[in-house]
Amino acid sequence: MVLATLRRGCLIALVCMVGVVVLPRVSAAAGTACSAVDQSVVARVMGPTSLPVDVTRDGDPGCRLEIGDLTLEVIPNVRRAGFDRLRAAYPSRSREEIHDYVDGAFFGWGTDGSLALIAKRGDQVIALRVAGRTTTFDSVDPASNAAGGEVSGSTIGSDLWVLATDVFQRTADVESPTSNDLSGLWRATGITPCPPASTVGVRVSRFVTTGGSLRATKVAGDSCLDTGQVDFSGTIDGTRGAGLAFGSRAAATAGTPYELTVVSPVLLRLTGQAGTLRYTLEYQRLSWPGLTSSARTSSLLGIPSPTEALTPKNVALTGLLSIVLFALVVFPSTLFDSTLQANLAHYRASIAKLRSKMFPRGTRPRPPGSISLRDRPAGIVLYLLGAGALFSLMQPNWGFNAATFITFFGFVMSLVVTSGISVLATRTYLSFRYKQGAGKAAFEASTLGLAAFCVAASRFVGFVPGYLYGVVVGWEPEHRRDDFDRGRIIGFAAVLTAVIAIATWLMIPALRHFGGSNPSSLKMIPLATVSGVFVGAVNSLTIGMIPLEFLPGKILRRHNRVTWIVTWALGGFLFVLVLLRPGLVSGETRSIVGTCAIAALFGAASLIFWAYHRRRTQRRPVSPGAQSSA
Repeated sequence: MVLATLRRGCLIALVCMVGVVVLPRVSAAAGTACSAVDQSVVARVMGPTSLPVDVTRDGDPGCRLEIGDLTLEVIPNVRRAGFDRLRAAYPSRSREEIHDYVDGAFFGWGTDGSLALIAKRGDQVIALRVAGRTTTFDSVDPASNAAGGEVSGSTIGSDLWVLATDVFQRTADVESPTSNDLSGLWRATGITPCPPASTVGVRVSRFVTTGGSLRATKVAGDSCLDTGQVDFSGTIDGTRGAGLAFGSRAAATAGTPYELTVVSPVLLRLTGQAGTLRYTLEYQRLSWPGLTSSARTSSLLGIPSPTEALTPKNVALTGLLSIVLFALVVFPSTLFDSTLQANLAHYRASIAKLRSKMFPRGTRPRPPGSISLRDRPAGIVLYLLGAGALFSLMQPNWGFNAATFITFFGFVMSLVVTSGISVLATRTYLSFRYKQGAGKAAFEASTLGLAAFCVAASRFVGFVPGYLYGVVVGWEPEHRRDDFDRGRIIGFAAVLTAVIAIATWLMIPALRHFGGSNPSSLKMIPLATVSGVFVGAVNSLTIGMIPLEFLPGKILRRHNRVTWIVTWALGGFLFVLVLLRPGLVSGETRSIVGTCAIAALFGAASLIFWAYHRRRTQRRPVSPGAQSSA
């Protein structure tokens, strides 16, 4: 009995020892990076593979597979380096952005001979890297594998794209695609390339389904069809469709009939007859609406750093666009200002008359003991918070979420800093010149109208982060200032604003690293604050220095033309280079077009304003005294 009990106890102890040794290894294997990679998918897309091997890349667990002469590494969750840091590691000339895919993605080819696909969905960032050499890929120059350097349209690039989608499906809460909605990005392999191309056999197209219609437009890939041209169009009913395919520039006006079969939500087959040749193309799904997460990012977190923006191409394009905007603004502003000056008394009288009719009590003296919030600390705080809330409406997907809060905080801090510059410049100058800097801080509530106009213009043209101008708390000194004093103060404030703009821009990379990869984290507030200050300073230099009567640029130009030109040119250069981003693929074209359109509309309005007053002057009757003197 005792022996049996001892034997049973030894057996239980042995089982426990095996469990202690084996189970952690099994659970560790189940949670390894290779569990996020489906080897059968890799083999189907890129060819037979070796057994996956767990590796570590920059401190993050990954999976390595050998595919012939190619080496593929997959990091299913990059934690040590966030998406923005990885993106900044690839110069714009060695990077291609992927639009309409998850929450952000790009291809990058590095100096180590690897081609990488980095993608972000919510808080998850994945990285796929491939190196080696095959008949369709040469890691020495990955950009040469696709026309125009469009790696997304190459065989290896779209292969990585397919694998990245599979990783997201296996590791994230991704809504699966359906056959009822074919919208998204698809790729077709086996495209016969047009001369002189010989290796580009991939076409990436964007599908748009509306009711019973289906339309595909090429976005990358083969040289037979220009980007933006129709790949095919027609109608679809359930899993069947028909229409015309336009596979080359020569067929732009006469398409080839096709029949469409939806094999699965991620695979469809196009068959048709072109003369005596019967063709078959298979399209594989690269993205669909369910891949895009609901994560929202503050518009202040995407300000390009100096290393991203300061490239020869960007600077050259910025110079050309700056000249265009300069021409659209300078002459019309001069014309508008001179016309306004000639008729300023008339408009001031009209405004005073209108104000007295609309606010009759407002013209009366304020009763003794009444309180005005415009020069009270509580009123100034409410004014700045209200202005910050107004400017936060420029945030895409505005609402009760972390991105809107972060944007609001950044804009409020920007207004605090720009107001502080105005107060500091006024008090410092008057203290040095007159030994008298006493006064009070105050705001003008009517400036919220200009701020609302900037917000409306930003939303209308889709400009992110927006035109941040119109709100400032000023210093009303007890000492009376003349035009010379005002010019000196504005010049000092402009120089101080320029210094702060450059300093905050240089701080962005370090704060981006501090914030990490989670766009909703409170650690992003310092980055949003510094970015908001930068945006506010650049807008102040750009918009505020326009030489109009109601803007400080007119006074500074009259006082010191050199300071005015230098600060306005610097502000305009940073505005175009960093905010409009003409040389970056991530730059919004509509922001550039919208800004140019606003400048052109201002020019047209200035001409109309001048022509109206010129005609009004010519029609004005000549007085009898003037006739007799003549």
